[in-house]
Amino acid sequence: MILDGKFNEILKFSERVFRIALKPNNEWGKNENEFINENVKLEGNKNNLTSFSQNLFKLYALIEEEIKKRRF
Repeated sequence: MILDGKFNEILKFSERVFRIALKPNNEWGKNENEFINENVKLEGNKNNLTSFSQNLFKLYALIEEEIKKRRF
């Protein structure tokens, strides 16, 4: 996403991960399990989705801040 310049995709991805993280694991549906297993590769991130999604939000904010700086 980053290398392709699809920064809004980072935000959408992190929102979805965060919504899933708010649910107890035993309440995840098939689509949620598949999404996490296919898209979150590191076990450490899978085990702490809330922290992972927060880091993605921070990354998006830093990218947007840098883009705004370069425009002026």
